[in-house]
Amino acid sequence: MGLLITSLTSEIVNLILILAMNRMLPNYFDSKKISYTNMKGGVDNMTFKSSQKGFTLIELLIVIIIIGILAGVLIAVINPTAQQNRARDAVVRSAINKIALSTNSYISAYGRIPDEVEFLGGIEATGFGADCATATTADCRFEVNNSPLSAFCATLNYYGTGTTQCYYRYAGTDNASPVAAGAWTATTTDYRLVARAYGSPNLFMYKSLDSKMYLCGATGLNCAAL
Repeated sequence: MGLLITSLTSEIVNLILILAMNRMLPNYFDSKKISYTNMKGGVDNMTFKSSQKGFTLIELLIVIIIIGILAGVLIAVINPTAQQNRARDAVVRSAINKIALSTNSYISAYGRIPDEVEFLGGIEATGFGADCATATTADCRFEVNNSPLSAFCATLNYYGTGTTQCYYRYAGTDNASPVAAGAWTATTTDYRLVARAYGSPNLFMYKSLDSKMYLCGATGLNCAAL
């Protein structure tokens, strides 16, 4: 990517320099007088004059058009929207990993996963509506401070495509699908953390059973480890 940007920039600079030199050379001679010895032995001065000064309108238009084309190619290659979505996804994954670390510490201390109330109290998050507010269960949605998700989820607010705000999901018990129901018991030690990606309906899922992050399809199928 850096090599392409450098190459395009170099081409633009070279084009401008070529056009500039074509105009500078005649103007250079305009300001110079060249002395020479005539056939009679005297010294005469010759002044070079040019009728071309500065860039013509056509040349300026050519430069503008070429710069516009190169800029369009550069924007298409860089794709700022995709770059922004990737950066946001990195923040989401980082938030999931931090929550997983905190939850794993709880499991190590108490021998089970936290219920919704214990879970919400152990991370820097707030519950969504009445979610994450029930003891002895573990299947709720929540939002993480400074790590918001997109606003294009379906009505369940953690997956699908719609116009509602997306939230993270905490679900007890292991399952291959991020949309499967969660549960809690006094001996449950496995859980999942789910969040919708930016720029696509795909889902990130952390599974405590193998401590891996997965990228799943919009409906929770075809999960692949990252």
